[in-house]
Amino acid sequence: MSTRLRIRQRDIDDKIDYLTAKNYREGILVLHTDQDWDGPAVYTRRSGEQVAVTTVRTPLALRYALVQIRTQEPKVPWHVLLSPLEDADLPADVRDQLAPYHDVQFVDATRSLLSTFSATGVLPRVIATGDIAGTLAFLDACGGTVVPAPAGRLSTDHLAAQLLSSGLDVAGAGIDAFGQFSLADILRWSASPVAAQRWTLFTRDLPESVQTTTLDWLGRALGADAAAALRHLRKHGPTGLLAWGLAAEVLVVDPQATEAEAAARQEATIAFKVTTKTGTPTATELAGWANAAVAAVRQSPDGGHGNGIDPAVRQAEELISSPDQLDAGLLLHRSSVCPGGFAARIDRLAAALAASLSPAATDPRPAYDALDYALAHRDASNASRNRDIAGAEAALRLSQFLRTTGASGQPATTGLASWLHLQRTSRSWADLCVNTAWQGSASPALQQVTRQMAERARQALAAGDRAFAAEASVAGASRDLSGSALLVEDILDRIVAPLLVNDGELHPVLLLVADGMSTAAANHLLTSVQGVYYGRWHNMVTEDETLATALAMYPTVTTKSRTSLLSGRPVTGGQDVETHGLAQWYTATTKGLPGAGTAVLMHKADLALGISDDHATDEVSRQVEDTTSHPLVAAVLNTIDDALDKSDPIDRQWSVTDITHLNVLLQAAARARRTVVLVSDHGHVVDRGLSPRDPRGGNSARWRHATEPVPERGHVVDGEVTVAGDRVLTDDHRAVLAVDEDLHYTARKAGYHGGLTLAEASIPVTVLSQEPEQLIARTAATLPLVDLDDDLRYPDWWELRPDAIPPTKVADDAETDTAPTPEDLGMLFTTSVDFAAPDPATTLFTGLETNPGFVQSVAEARVIPLDASGVAEVLRKIAANNNRMTQAEVNPLLGVSKVRLGGALTELKRIVNFDGVPVFDIDGRDVVLNSEQLIQQFGLRSGR
Repeated sequence: MSTRLRIRQRDIDDKIDYLTAKNYREGILVLHTDQDWDGPAVYTRRSGEQVAVTTVRTPLALRYALVQIRTQEPKVPWHVLLSPLEDADLPADVRDQLAPYHDVQFVDATRSLLSTFSATGVLPRVIATGDIAGTLAFLDACGGTVVPAPAGRLSTDHLAAQLLSSGLDVAGAGIDAFGQFSLADILRWSASPVAAQRWTLFTRDLPESVQTTTLDWLGRALGADAAAALRHLRKHGPTGLLAWGLAAEVLVVDPQATEAEAAARQEATIAFKVTTKTGTPTATELAGWANAAVAAVRQSPDGGHGNGIDPAVRQAEELISSPDQLDAGLLLHRSSVCPGGFAARIDRLAAALAASLSPAATDPRPAYDALDYALAHRDASNASRNRDIAGAEAALRLSQFLRTTGASGQPATTGLASWLHLQRTSRSWADLCVNTAWQGSASPALQQVTRQMAERARQALAAGDRAFAAEASVAGASRDLSGSALLVEDILDRIVAPLLVNDGELHPVLLLVADGMSTAAANHLLTSVQGVYYGRWHNMVTEDETLATALAMYPTVTTKSRTSLLSGRPVTGGQDVETHGLAQWYTATTKGLPGAGTAVLMHKADLALGISDDHATDEVSRQVEDTTSHPLVAAVLNTIDDALDKSDPIDRQWSVTDITHLNVLLQAAARARRTVVLVSDHGHVVDRGLSPRDPRGGNSARWRHATEPVPERGHVVDGEVTVAGDRVLTDDHRAVLAVDEDLHYTARKAGYHGGLTLAEASIPVTVLSQEPEQLIARTAATLPLVDLDDDLRYPDWWELRPDAIPPTKVADDAETDTAPTPEDLGMLFTTSVDFAAPDPATTLFTGLETNPGFVQSVAEARVIPLDASGVAEVLRKIAANNNRMTQAEVNPLLGVSKVRLGGALTELKRIVNFDGVPVFDIDGRDVVLNSEQLIQQFGLRSGR
């Protein structure tokens, strides 16, 4: 029996259990071992008996221990002496003092093994008896928890898994996969700080036959794909195991590789074999090693940054690129984790975008494929590298924006309301993309192409701004000419009043004025609100969204537009005028209503002094929650307007936490069950550093007094337009407003307002409710609202896909002569493809419109205005278009507004899907139809 076997408490208890079964109640035992005792000097058994354990190494020490036992008080019934002494080393008088045995006892190795794993038996050929002591000693040295054998039977699988999990400390590397190891788990372990030390213990202290059995089991568990990696592990240990796997990714066969890349891969594969000295890896082995290495990096809790992963990634890039290693820099782009691989993919993306900028380019797919290739890299989610991806996505979205007919020109119908609607639903999103594409990228090549795309979009948007200014300088300057457009001075009457007063009752409202918030900034902010308060605040709009955007007062500055907003009439002034104006409007609006209380208006100083971390002393929250005394509470938030002076708003993604006090106000409104109206007073344009200060000077950054007679009305000259009318709040009701984005009369700032671009003149109006159904019912007669699905806030061209956007037909009566064509602008991805769905055969789904069940289901529809024949025709057109259409294409077929589309598609699913059979479904921005299933569902003839 090897003296290496460590005596465990369970081994001692096993001996004592045997003796107590023989009616022994005390004893002094000598157990043979050369290992020190690491347990307590005295412990209590489950039966309540105490056991004292002492290590003695010499006969003299043994005698001394026996003397101590005889004189020990209080008495301990069981004494165990651990000693390397043999029987021949014990004098006769010493033997006589041992009881009930008078010789040295040995612990059975197999029983110790079983007790270690809480097993009652061991399967054949699991481990040789002579290897048990070394194996248990290895487990002891490694520490960790020993997992009991399943069903009490110790198998090779369980022992091998325990030796790897606990012995190599695979679990300590953050991998919870006992008995279910993958090659990725082993590779993650190999990069951990303890891997080299544990492997040394494994190869030095574990019996060689047990090592072989364990690694053979691991090979069977991982499969043939892991063979090359395991050969490297056996020969070199964990060092470099992950790095070589990551390097192997560029050696995997690529059917789309160029001739030069194929040659480089062939040479690098030979170098891989020679350098690793692990035999010739098969293509399957290389792919298995590479895929597992990539998975190991991506599965790491920190995304592969830290814990030994980053050094392995850097080593892999060196292995790939170094002439002394694989010399495969040409293939570095194929690495999905190495930083150099991401840089190479970005360069490829820049090249694909640049190629697509040619007016002759007709196939946009290479650019989209290149974007997907870059997104597949680990660094695509890295905050510091994400600007590259964001810029490329913005450029592609701008190309889609410009591909839509009329996107850069006039709206489909004339009138200010149409311009404002176009700005809120489409152009403002293009503004966001321009800002993102304009910003710098890590790649100079990508920066050049995204800036070029942004400039093309700016030209298109500028053309639209000039067309808008020509109309708005006349129609927007005089109230009588403004048509159905929502004016800033009417927001209180047309939006707030119907929410506040209904059927003679008051319903609490919180009016938030985010000074300077453009429609583009509102897009980001609303996304943040719905993310932070997911499912709580609902975006409420009128069905045609005509009241979602208002026209600012002229000039579009705070003292004109915000004061008019809060007064409910055209007026100029500061905070005192705003406070007085709101109070007057509220008194008139609530006249005759019992318990009307008063309106509260808070400006920056009121908010700063009133908000406290202690809710008990938070005066702002108290007033918002006091719906009895203050049914209407208004607050002015200056964060965005202040940023135009102090910071860089280009590509700024405004969030709830960015706007000072907004989070507190929304939370208080939620507690008080107030409806929230979030508005601006004007928008803004950003400074891009393209032009110096205009020498003509002005009253503010973007407007100046009209010193000459008004020229031809609506005529834009040198980037300016002259306005005159009762909505121009100057002494003579005239002014000159800047139209071109880059024109400014004052010193450079981060952003400006006062002019007559759509971005400055459009005011986003957002109604938020936590009780959408109740609000819809309450305001049905005065302000008909619907709950806008969040996806519908995005324009049809927003989703990144080369085939998603059909050309938009301009109405016959629209003025199209000023709208530049794609050819005029040299647009990205020009196309002559007709996206219109082919006319389906009239016999497709024969009899569907007369099927009783179908007719009844259509009759029960509340949103879709079509009869059974109309719905059947929609289904036929989808089927004829390969059973798939974009939602944007289906929308006009169903005859509903965009905000009703979600409800209409849900109804269409209800009409054709029953008994759990999926006939019609939504896939992202597409709708999909299973024609065969539809035919079976309604018992139809298939037709042609």
